Amino acid sequence: MGLRKSTYWLGTFLFDLVIFFLNVILFIVVSAALDLNIVFDNWLRAILCFLIFGPAQILFAYNMGFIFNKLENALKLFTIFCFFILFCLPNIFVAFLCFVYFGDHDDPTRELSKSLETFIKVLEVVFSVISPFYAFFNAYIFTANNYESVKGLFK
Repeated sequence: MGLRKSTYWLGTFLFDLVIFFLNVILFIVVSAALDLNIVFDNWLRAILCFLIFGPAQILFAYNMGFIFNKLENALKLFTIFCFFILFCLPNIFVAFLCFVYFGDHDDPTRELSKSLETFIKVLEVVFSVISPFYAFFNAYIFTANNYESVKGLFK
């Protein structure tokens, strides 16, 4: 007897989703207290980012759980793996490619070659599919860098 696997995983997922959205509410309260305009001027974009990131990250964590045999190993290595391997290294790699191409040149009109630009875009898509952290971070970086142009899209 006992629970079916689907019932167990659905209940666990819904519980984790509730916990995630409690953190989102806390983030919104703190953002309101600090008067962060980027969150409230683009509230629809922020909500969409959280709605996509939450389930993606939870399901990613579940899938990563199958890699580890022991709980101790998962607790030690999951954070390191997610943050350093799937978030920091892709950002460093893409930034390094841009830095190597631009180098110390002072010419602001120099543009990326089409092949390098395409390669970087492909890498960003691959890293975004692999890592929810990377995708979420880039969504907010895009919003911050294009604040004025994005502001009008979500009103």
